[in-house]
Amino acid sequence: MSSRKNQDQNAQIEALSALRSTLSVKSGETIGPQDERVALVVQWMESSPGAHDIFELWESSNQSSSQSLLVSLLSSVLTLLYSHFPYHSHGIPIIKTLLSPKWMRRITSYVSGSNELILISLKLLNAISHFGGGRERKTLFEAFPWDINVYNLALVLRNRFQPQSMLSDLDEAIELHRAALLLRSPGHFD
Repeated sequence: MSSRKNQDQNAQIEALSALRSTLSVKSGETIGPQDERVALVVQWMESSPGAHDIFELWESSNQSSSQSLLVSLLSSVLTLLYSHFPYHSHGIPIIKTLLSPKWMRRITSYVSGSNELILISLKLLNAISHFGGGRERKTLFEAFPWDINVYNLALVLRNRFQPQSMLSDLDEAIELHRAALLLRSPGHFD
């Protein structure tokens, strides 16, 4: 029985990985209105409004690899949906769910987790922050438990880059700093 369960979990992780790869959006990438990924996400959201299937999987997931995949997938979905106004209506239910106390606690708990979960969580928070022209930034800022963990991780990665010159560390540090800065409320200078 447990062998069957492990096979199902492995197949699920493979399917989620393939979907994440398909929907992945590179930093600074321009997403055209005819992008196949946008069409795929819109079709998916029409059959599963609010991405309830992803939230169900996330709720039952206790493996960090699955959690990372699901958070990354939601980030990509929101990024694709906020790229063009006509698709915002598909993303609003996802945003509302993510901003609920239950899901914000879960997302922010990842900020003190593994480096991968931290970065992916910050990317998701960044996608929420950008969605709808930043309409939910204030709500997001108020829901986010600000502590020094995010800043410390970015500094560690930046410092680790200096002696080893690993570009991936520098890129990750820059991404963390940007995500943290975008979550500040307007007029906040720290």
